[in-house]
Amino acid sequence: MNRWTKLLLGFALVAVVGLLTAAVAITWLRLDRTNAELKITQASLSSQESLNVVLQSTNEDLRRDIVGLESDIDDLEGEIDGLEDNVTILEVGKARLELTVQGLEAANSELTGERDEAISRGDALFVDKEQLTTDLAVSRNNNERLLETNAGLHSDLSEARAENDNLQASNRELSGDLETARTEYMALQSAVGTVEELQSTADGVRGEIVELEDMLRPLILSWDSRTTGGFFCTGSMEPTLGCLDSVTWITEFEPSMIVEGAVISFNPNCWETHADKDDVNTAHRVIDIKFEDDVYHFWPRGDGNEEDDGCWIPHGNVEGYAVEFFADTRPENAELRLAVLTARDVFREVRDSYDEAYTRYCGFSPYEGRTCYLSGSQYDETTSLWHAQVSALDVYSCWTKVAEQSEWPGHIPEHTCKYQWEADSV
Repeated sequence: MNRWTKLLLGFALVAVVGLLTAAVAITWLRLDRTNAELKITQASLSSQESLNVVLQSTNEDLRRDIVGLESDIDDLEGEIDGLEDNVTILEVGKARLELTVQGLEAANSELTGERDEAISRGDALFVDKEQLTTDLAVSRNNNERLLETNAGLHSDLSEARAENDNLQASNRELSGDLETARTEYMALQSAVGTVEELQSTADGVRGEIVELEDMLRPLILSWDSRTTGGFFCTGSMEPTLGCLDSVTWITEFEPSMIVEGAVISFNPNCWETHADKDDVNTAHRVIDIKFEDDVYHFWPRGDGNEEDDGCWIPHGNVEGYAVEFFADTRPENAELRLAVLTARDVFREVRDSYDEAYTRYCGFSPYEGRTCYLSGSQYDETTSLWHAQVSALDVYSCWTKVAEQSEWPGHIPEHTCKYQWEADSV
């Protein structure tokens, strides 16, 4: 009990005692006055015994009042004790409330710290988002510059091929001069040699001609076996070959003529995704060859693809192999080619962003077949990137389908493939 409480209780007790004392004093005054009146009455009416009885009765009443007042004083003292007990209980409750307030203040301080930390992390994520947006813009600018550089390289390649043609023409002229020199030499040799020597020389030349014909025969069996065609705008052979170029194919050949590094045109009927497209050929590069059960098998891969085609192509499915390439002969396919390549690059970029975020948060690749549990901003980010990846893949597949269905030498499609999902962090 604190000092103020005790002081208040003291004042209350003094007030109660004062009231009781005043009541007793008043009662005694009344009693004295009554006694005085009784004495006066007794003096004047000493002979009246009835008056004495009345006075005695009055005295009894006064005594009973005094007893009642004393009982009231005891009751008040009991109530004062009860008040003191209540004050003690209130002080205990107050102490408990003070402890509760201290706990709440500590919890509030902790929550305030967590809120400040969350705000700081949110600001950091916003800065990361701004940086990723800037990096994306830079990457797209770099992609545009690479496309321009690629166009320049195609132009340089055309010039180099033109120079090669000039060199071949010069070589043919030199060959003609060499033949003239040989003719002159043969004329001089015939002037000084014998018929037997000339015959022997002719036999040697004929043998060389036969050897040269045998070497030439694997390359071209007949001029009717040569055909010229182009490529679909799928981007699978970019940047080496694309739908802006044309190619000369050899369609009559022996399987043994095809070597690693050759570009073949084949029917990919071993692909489940092409089971209903037997009339669509694919042109990819041979990276491996095997010979089993008297059959040549070729393992192809597109220069622009990240993975091999995934199946062996028997030589019976090979329509031909390429021997000549002509760059930039189909400029009408430029717009379709740009759409396909852009969709492919966007898909690969979003896919790599999803793989990086998933690996960073989960500690392993999303392709390991393990389960990763995420929540909060990490879950939101990976989910957004996943949907963006699916949308980008749909767009890339859409443009690839448009390219596969385009007519040679190609046409600009009347529709476009649109994205259905946009990720903030992409």
